[in-house]
Amino acid sequence: MESQGCPVLLVTTVLKVPQCRCSALLARGPGGRAGGVCRSASPVLGDTSATALGRGHPRGSAALGYFCSQGTALPMACPAGSYNPSLSQSSCLPCPEGFFCPKNSSSILENECPPGHYCPAGTASAAQFPCPKGTYNPQPGSSLRSHCSPCEPGHFCALPGQSQVTGPCLAGFYCSGGAASPTPRDAVVGNTCPQGSYCPLGSASPLPCPPGQYSSSAGNTGIQDCLLCDAGYFCNGTGLVSPTGLCEAGFYCTGGSLSPRPPRPSASGGPCPPGHVCEEGSSRAQPCPAGTYSPSWSGSRCLECPEGFYCTSASTNYTDCPQGHYCPRSTEFATQHPCPPGTYSEALNLWDVSRCQLCPPGRVCSRPGLVAPDGFCTPGWFCPPGSTSSKPMFPGNFSGKAAPAPGSVGLCQAGTFCPAGSSLPLPCPPGWFCASPELAAPSGPCEAGFYCTGGSTTPKPRDGAVGDICPQGHFCPAGSYSPSPCPPGSFLLHPGGRSAQDCQPCSPGWFCPQQGQSSPQGLCEEGWFCPAGSVSDQHSDYLCPVGHYCPPGSPEPVPCPPGEYQEQAGKGQCETCPAGM
Repeated sequence: MESQGCPVLLVTTVLKVPQCRCSALLARGPGGRAGGVCRSASPVLGDTSATALGRGHPRGSAALGYFCSQGTALPMACPAGSYNPSLSQSSCLPCPEGFFCPKNSSSILENECPPGHYCPAGTASAAQFPCPKGTYNPQPGSSLRSHCSPCEPGHFCALPGQSQVTGPCLAGFYCSGGAASPTPRDAVVGNTCPQGSYCPLGSASPLPCPPGQYSSSAGNTGIQDCLLCDAGYFCNGTGLVSPTGLCEAGFYCTGGSLSPRPPRPSASGGPCPPGHVCEEGSSRAQPCPAGTYSPSWSGSRCLECPEGFYCTSASTNYTDCPQGHYCPRSTEFATQHPCPPGTYSEALNLWDVSRCQLCPPGRVCSRPGLVAPDGFCTPGWFCPPGSTSSKPMFPGNFSGKAAPAPGSVGLCQAGTFCPAGSSLPLPCPPGWFCASPELAAPSGPCEAGFYCTGGSTTPKPRDGAVGDICPQGHFCPAGSYSPSPCPPGSFLLHPGGRSAQDCQPCSPGWFCPQQGQSSPQGLCEEGWFCPAGSVSDQHSDYLCPVGHYCPPGSPEPVPCPPGEYQEQAGKGQCETCPAGM
């Protein structure tokens, strides 16, 4: 073979292999020989047949992706990160930005940097520079790391070299951007959903619990994990971890209230309505207890029911105390304080039991709460003021005086009687007797021959206190309350006279001038005569006439006997006639 020119590859068959074609020879080769070494060469594909080799130089087309450096006998493949798109090159070109060049690259057209990666100049392979965890790159041909975008908020990018996000952030967490995990916890690219918030699937930031709600726990996955503001409290902001404060006095907060003073009634609370009370922290309006009332909205306390009125539970005002009852302060219902038995009331608005009227005499107030007496005393019984029974019982005996004595009984006793409605026993009236207890009327009239002065228990009293037998000189018809005297001109010698017929005319010759005489008073005066029943011893009608004489005790005039005469009236004797007359 010739000693001049680039060496060629000798093969036993025809092959097209890269060869270096000399473009210039050194003037002298080693040892002073000319043309021994190539100064520079370019790779070509030459024939290695015997004919070609026999001519001493290769023939063929140029090889891309190779280069021939100084002193190189064989062409060299462009190293990874470079490429050679031209012939006759002594070096390869650096792979440009946005592309990658594997070894022996002759073109970059099909080697654009893939999505999820970036390719600075000189990149050797598609996966050499992946976008790191927490980033992604959907675009091909990127050349800088800055072309890798942080993972979108609400998502995570778990692996390097991603062209799209891996998926949404898990519920209970938030991914603010650049998250490599669905459950970040570093508070830089995300974290556990904090208290007062909730984080549904794919949250970029915590969503605050809305007004009226709060949450004291972390890791909430949905709004349902936010708690309705506690009853009695209000929550007037967003993202609260506890209620803001207590509901104000005068208002109630049932749950979910936004204000300590809910302005109008709603499902979450409102102003305390009339008839109710709401202390601080009230979860609902409490009815004013019986005995109190509240007349206006937003009441924080109930007012005491005034005297003379009553207030039932939840009263908005006080109500007149009804008839038959009395209402001291704080009375709870209409019939709480009835006027007790023995009393009644026709008036409204009484405030004390002393204002109840005593049941009137002879009437009965047997039940509490009466507006009028409900009965009369039973005949034969007496009912003083304040009686509770038509047959009232009092301890002891009753004297018939103005009020029952201690220990008395309301039963009319013998010697008294009690018509229906009696307030006191009536003594048996004069002329009558009341023989037994429980009489509604006297038993009957006093018996003839006796008199009954009042209170007698027998028709023939003899004690002199309530009556007696009719005395001498008197007569007592049936029903007599006192003896009737025999009239003047009469007398009655024995007691027990029953009528005027029992009185005897004064005896002839006697006179009876007084009534009630038990015997004649005396003899008729001389010169007068006294017929039976005479009331005087010298009655003008009974003067002894002329021709008569009337000695004492004369029942009638006596004629002068023969031989005597009396020429004057009123003489007790006659005169002797003169001789010869």
